[in-house]
Amino acid sequence: MISARYFSAAAAVFLLSAATRLPAVTLAAPFGDHMVLQQGVPVPIWGSGCPGGDSVKVNIAGQTVNAKSDWSGKWAVTLAPMKAGGPYQLLIQVGGSGPMVPSSAANSKGGNELNDVMVGDVWLVAGASNAQAAPIPDARSTWIGIYRNSRWALAAPELVTGQVAAVWSLARSLFEKGRTPIGLVDASYASMAPSAMRGVIWDGTAYPGPIYQSMAREGGAIRLRFQAADGGLTAKAGTLAGFQIAGEDRKFVPASARIEGEEVVVSSPGVATPVAVRYGYAGDPPASLCDRAGLSAAPFRTDSW
Repeated sequence: MISARYFSAAAAVFLLSAATRLPAVTLAAPFGDHMVLQQGVPVPIWGSGCPGGDSVKVNIAGQTVNAKSDWSGKWAVTLAPMKAGGPYQLLIQVGGSGPMVPSSAANSKGGNELNDVMVGDVWLVAGASNAQAAPIPDARSTWIGIYRNSRWALAAPELVTGQVAAVWSLARSLFEKGRTPIGLVDASYASMAPSAMRGVIWDGTAYPGPIYQSMAREGGAIRLRFQAADGGLTAKAGTLAGFQIAGEDRKFVPASARIEGEEVVVSSPGVATPVAVRYGYAGDPPASLCDRAGLSAAPFRTDSW
């Protein structure tokens, strides 16, 4: 017969071991080793797999950001704009307040790590007419990452085929011109949203989407100006979404927005004196703002809080 004391001790050991085996973090599809993050703009990172309401800490290139997971286990953070460079290691820690640690120690705490992460310009590759372009035998680079079949990898001949092969010379020249890491995405933007991107490479020509330039307050609204807006701004499905606005209390609330040429006017009835706007700040925000060529605006913020 098992004694009550033995049973209680065994139960305590079981509960303790279960509590220390936190679920591993699951990152969204656009993230992995060898990935390229867009420079110069806020970068959203999101995923799932941690206990509801637990803390999540993300560290890369000297910055650390924190968030809470929701009760379904989903979480999202936004990295401040970074300069081109790398390679970096991106560390994710779930729960606790200890230091960020690499390798197996991070995973044992329910966290994750990504290696060989670069910061540069990310381009969406398009142009069906070039889909049958022949592979390029010497297409190798440790500074150009390619996202195909839901994973990142360094440029290699077996990856530089089809659409990627058609734009390879341009991608290599973009790197050589600015010595900036380049990411090539051979997938639909919908599968990457709300990842930040520089623009689209189509038939060998690079087209950047709308880029936030400046803001001005007008009474109870904020007017945003954009650059590189091809023929003006428009909204996908006819409706702008994904905007937030805040007053001096720094509390962001959902906002309505309207387009006026190459400007967007943002407001909310609950914010009489707005001071800041954010766009695309959520785990899976709608990519609604674009130019008339259909190129989406990258997520941005006007504040530095």
